[in-house]
Amino acid sequence: MITPLCIVTTHKPIRHLPAHLGIGELYCSQKDRHRLLANESAHRTWSNVFFSLDRLLKLIDVAGMTPLRKRALQRIEDWIIEHTDRSDGLGAIFPPMVYILIALRCRGYKADHPKIIEAEKHLDDLMIHDPSRT
Repeated sequence: MITPLCIVTTHKPIRHLPAHLGIGELYCSQKDRHRLLANESAHRTWSNVFFSLDRLLKLIDVAGMTPLRKRALQRIEDWIIEHTDRSDGLGAIFPPMVYILIALRCRGYKADHPKIIEAEKHLDDLMIHDPSRT
């Protein structure tokens, strides 16, 4: 479950939704909906330390100072492919099956790639089809 999530969090795929399909109604204040914290304190706390460290790591990431990342992503992809070859969708556990599909798409696999088709088939095999509803 963690390996495909590593790929997904590295690539940070985004699917844009129209505003009417969003979750804007869950925010108490619409002006704060894009902020990580609505109320940051001015004094130094552990939260501020970790948020500062997070900002620094994000700057390092944006600057491209991650020399091992390309190789690490390839090794994760290879691991996923190797382990899904011996399983019906990584043990037929729904969340990692979905994550694997997203991860492979992040890695550039097209919709007609055999691994994508196979992953979608494994997901479909989990579904219970009610013949009376067709």
